[in-house]
Amino acid sequence: GITAALLAAPLMIAGILRLASPDAFDTVARRLLNPSADIPPFSPLRFVLDPAKPSTVYGGELAIAAEITGGEPDHPVMCMVRLPRTGEILRLPAFRESATRFSRKLDALTEPVEVAFACGKARSPWHPVEILLEPGILAGVVRIRPPAYTGLPPSEFPLDTNEIAAVEGAEVTLELSSNRPLGSGTLVFT
Repeated sequence: GITAALLAAPLMIAGILRLASPDAFDTVARRLLNPSADIPPFSPLRFVLDPAKPSTVYGGELAIAAEITGGEPDHPVMCMVRLPRTGEILRLPAFRESATRFSRKLDALTEPVEVAFACGKARSPWHPVEILLEPGILAGVVRIRPPAYTGLPPSEFPLDTNEIAAVEGAEVTLELSSNRPLGSGTLVFT
């Protein structure tokens, strides 16, 4: 009897709190059940980042924005950048584009980072920024097969200049090595 009553009282209080404020209850429960997870504190403010999966080329810039709903921001809105290598968090002011949209441009990104927007204690979840390595040509090999009527043997040499000369009608094969795997590519000849 008494043990059941002692167990029922906290469960009943938890149930009442869950009914009264389900979002706050869920946030507190997730933070208690998984203390090592990075779960933002409860806030009526909701952040939607644009783009949702940010990426930029190596050394490039990233324009990122947050649409904030659920209330009027009562503190300055900050764009937070976390450097995973060191754990350091930079707090950068966000610029107001409209009553609910705030943005920030990040320049010269050369390593993966995580971004979040915050207003007071309210914060969005962290979003990883993918750094895309811009492809570059590391090496090249030119193979030339002259037309049969010339009697010239096929030749092969490294691409060490920007010019390739061959007899008209020759078959030219160009093999290039990139600094990263490529899904596809376009080569422009002039």
